[in-house]
Amino acid sequence: MTRKEQRGMFLLILLNSLLLIVNIFLPVFQKQKDIEFSIEEMAFAKESSSKPAPASYIKSKKNKHKHHNKNSQELFKFNPNVLDKAGWVKLGLSNKQAQVVLNYREKGGVFKNRDDLKKIYVLDEELLVDLLPFVEIPQTAQEIRKPTVFKDKISKDNYTNLSIDINLADSSEFMKLKGIGPVFSSRIIKFRDALGGFVKTEQLSEIYGLPEETYHHIFPKLTVDRLDVKLLKINVISVSELSKHPYVTYKQAQTIINYRNQHGAFDRVEDLSKIHSLDEDFFRKIEFYLDFTEH
Repeated sequence: MTRKEQRGMFLLILLNSLLLIVNIFLPVFQKQKDIEFSIEEMAFAKESSSKPAPASYIKSKKNKHKHHNKNSQELFKFNPNVLDKAGWVKLGLSNKQAQVVLNYREKGGVFKNRDDLKKIYVLDEELLVDLLPFVEIPQTAQEIRKPTVFKDKISKDNYTNLSIDINLADSSEFMKLKGIGPVFSSRIIKFRDALGGFVKTEQLSEIYGLPEETYHHIFPKLTVDRLDVKLLKINVISVSELSKHPYVTYKQAQTIINYRNQHGAFDRVEDLSKIHSLDEDFFRKIEFYLDFTEH
C-alpha cells in the first residue's frame, strides 16, 4: 500500500472505533423515560376481546348511526335483496343508510336469511328490532332477487274504466293491469320495441310466459294506436336489418333479399307470396309491417 492509502485506512479504522465507543457509552449518560400506564386500562384492553365493552361505550357506538325517524316509518314485508332506495327510506332508514345497503348489494352482497341484515353496520339495534320480523327472503336462488315494486293503488271503479294503449303505455301503466308485474311489463316493452310497435292488441298473447287467463282478463282493457308503427322498407332494407324483426328469421330475410335482387322490387304483398318457402303464418304476422313505397 502507498503512504496515502495507509493514511486513509488509518482514518477509517479510527472513525469506526469512535462510533463503536459512542454506541456503547451513550445509554449510560442518556436517561430513559419511564412508560406510564394504568392497571385498569391494561385490564380492559386484555379482556376486551372476550368481554363486552362498557354500556356507555356501546351506547355511544349505537347512537353514531341512529338516524331513523319513527314518525315517518312505514313497516311492510320486504325482500332486502331487491328493495329499492325509496323502499328502504319508507322503512325508516335515512338516505345515507339506504345507500349503504345498496352499495353492499352492488358489491355482490346477498341476504340469505333475516339475520344477515345485522351485517349492515349503519343499522342500529333499535331499527333492526323493527325490521327483522318483516323480512321475507325466498328459499330458492332463482327467486332471491325477484324484483319488489310498489304499484300504484287503483280503485275498482277506476279499474273498470281502465284503458291502456299498448303502443304508448310505459312500465308503470302496464302494471295497473291485474296480473302484470315488473317482469311482464318489461317483456311487453322490449317486444314492442323489437317489433317497431304493435299493430293489434292480440299480439300481447305472444309475450313469453304470459298466462292465457291473464291475457284474456286484460284484453278488454287494451287499445292500440298504429300511427307511429315503424315499417320495414322491404325494397331497400338489408338482410341484417330485416332479420332483426321478431317475425323474420335470418334464413327468411336472406331468401327475400335474394329474390328481390333477382326479380326486382316488390310492389305488394302478393309479390312476396311467390317465394314458396314463406308460409301463411309468416304473411299473417308480417304484412302490416311492410312498406312498398321505396324502390
